[in-house]
Amino acid sequence: MRLEVSCQDRVGLAKDILVVLEQYGINLIAIDASNQGFLYLQFAEIGFETLSALMPQIRKVESVHDVRTVSFMPSEQEHYALKTLLKTLPDSVFSIDAKGRIRIVNESALLNIGMGEHEVLEESLNHWVQGFNFSRWLSEGQVLPQAARVQIGPNEYLAEMLPIYLPDEDEKSILVGAVVSLKSPARVGKQFNALQNQTTGFENVLASSDKMKEVLKQAQRMAQLDAPLLITGETGTGKELMARASHDASMRREKPFIAINCAALPDSAAEEELFGYVSQGKVIKRGFFEEAKGGTIFLDEVAEMSKAAQVKLLRLLQDGSFRRIGGDDEVRADVRIICSTQKISLSYAKPVSLGKICTIASMC
Repeated sequence: MRLEVSCQDRVGLAKDILVVLEQYGINLIAIDASNQGFLYLQFAEIGFETLSALMPQIRKVESVHDVRTVSFMPSEQEHYALKTLLKTLPDSVFSIDAKGRIRIVNESALLNIGMGEHEVLEESLNHWVQGFNFSRWLSEGQVLPQAARVQIGPNEYLAEMLPIYLPDEDEKSILVGAVVSLKSPARVGKQFNALQNQTTGFENVLASSDKMKEVLKQAQRMAQLDAPLLITGETGTGKELMARASHDASMRREKPFIAINCAALPDSAAEEELFGYVSQGKVIKRGFFEEAKGGTIFLDEVAEMSKAAQVKLLRLLQDGSFRRIGGDDEVRADVRIICSTQKISLSYAKPVSLGKICTIASMC
């Protein structure tokens, strides 16, 4: 049970509210204070009759404006937002106290050290991470951010250590611990390449007009996304050049880039070429979407594709999977799709509404 108390701040307000709770035999679990004029209370569930009697009594407390039930307290929202953030991070993250003991750990870190959360909490981080003395670093007179090469078993990582300071009553900083983030060499390499090669491929795209320069900037921003990309423009304006540049500037640059001219692809063979073919449960032919695994498929003049193929393409865009011709199994496609067309509206417009759109007005 959680209550939000709208009130005016004054000395002794919380004590007066606690007295009311005590009268009803309610044991407070947690309390949050907000500088916006709210006080939050958490206690065990109580019956409707007790709650109906309790709330008017709290409203009678001096400086209380109103009280209502709420689903969560601000501290709970912050706590679970932090947990969600840590859970989704691919890097191993530890929060340690001033003695180097683990207080918070994310799932990636637990996988790397091969332990459960209950086995590592309150234990020294140096039990698993070697190559840097965390407790010695935290005991220095001035604790500054650090970066060092460390090991977990035979595996090496780049460790980034950031001290955590809290202000005291005199507005001085108190060291309470640190956050340690571990990155694998492969991940560091990918991030470095992404930084170094952010514009790789776009150097060959000439942009003289202001509108084309803006298109180029937009394409550079979109290159890092995995979202489908639609490039429109007249014949000869460089749609494939822009598609290849977007691939070269993406995290998929080391994987295949397969360009397909949909206008030259016979309708009878389009689905087989794109999605593959199965006969009697055996894969006879793998399609372009499987051959480009991890990379990019460029569908040039996608408007010329048959309606049946466009429908299957829509399924792939929506679900990330497809079926080979003659097959019943769903195949997951790890590809980024870039399409181009010189037509304003496509023959089957809805299936190829690809989300992120880059329109090339001129290549002059």
